Amino acid sequence: MSQLWQIINVDRREAKKNVWGQLGVWFFYPHDQLITCLSIPRLPKVVDQWLTQGPTLVPPGPISKLPTELIHVIFDSLHTLHETISFSITCKLFLSIGKPHILRATKAHYAPWAGCRLITLGDDTRALDDLPTGLLTDAERTEIEATGQESTDADADGPDEHEQSLSYFSCTSFERVLHLEWRMRRINAASQFAGRIGHWRVVNQDDDGGRDPSSRDASMFLALYGDGRRAPCYQEGTRVLCNLSRGEYVRQDGLTSPKYVNLGHALLSRICWSSSADVGMVCEDHYRAQLIKGPWAGDRFCITTMELLPELEDSAVVWRDVTAEAQALLSHIWDNNSMLWRDKAQTWDVAPHRAA
Repeated sequence: MSQLWQIINVDRREAKKNVWGQLGVWFFYPHDQLITCLSIPRLPKVVDQWLTQGPTLVPPGPISKLPTELIHVIFDSLHTLHETISFSITCKLFLSIGKPHILRATKAHYAPWAGCRLITLGDDTRALDDLPTGLLTDAERTEIEATGQESTDADADGPDEHEQSLSYFSCTSFERVLHLEWRMRRINAASQFAGRIGHWRVVNQDDDGGRDPSSRDASMFLALYGDGRRAPCYQEGTRVLCNLSRGEYVRQDGLTSPKYVNLGHALLSRICWSSSADVGMVCEDHYRAQLIKGPWAGDRFCITTMELLPELEDSAVVWRDVTAEAQALLSHIWDNNSMLWRDKAQTWDVAPHRAA
């Protein structure tokens, strides 16, 4: 039987639930949720419009008399997106102060995997020493080894190596995310939060929203929160997958073949890792070697635009474009497995990211 693969977020102790299986089966999925969880959002432009409309009135009550620094402290204590937005839309003063906090909470909610260590791991990788160098901290390694020892049959001659693998540890200890039920909880939450403020409807532009404060607040909340699936707004420009650990990036507009390919496929093709050569698809040895020992396995990532490439921690490192390398591998996989890819593509129902 072919080995099983899974996408693991080491930092958040999470794994993508619905891609557990043979790589050649699920590699060709659209991976829209993976892309969303890495894509850096921005605030809607309407926020600045709200702040410029009418006078800024100081609300009554002692909280409005607090210095700006203490209001920032209050925002820092709000860890969820709906709490941050609800506090921000209380008045224009709090909204103006809260803009960076809304963006911070939006990133945490919709792009929780940005900046995290990611790896697509085959379960034939049973020895921790076979993992990419530096992937695990000493504490993480010790925890996996201890868990493996605890789960070993007392009558066995020695510890079971499989029980001490990252793959097994992920299956037994990590939360499974990015699946349909997980998405629906977030979508339903968006509706519920807006409903608590007023009612679930967006005010028609021709209506005077000021006549109905609850409707106006619900409209503002939805404009900032989104629908629970993806953030309301993303930056316009050429989308790029950034490796924050190495200072390398892949451009979406450089992935030209096949037409279905996206930055999710580019990421997966560079973070696969296994001790076995079994990838469950047709692949020549040269490209197979690139696939099973991905040069980015265990690195940290985000998706943004060329215009907003993040600053790198090492100022001596200059961003390098590796789109051609990623495109060559993906083209080879397509040329040799096109029927698999077409079969999966026919079932896609994906709303693409749109800049706003």
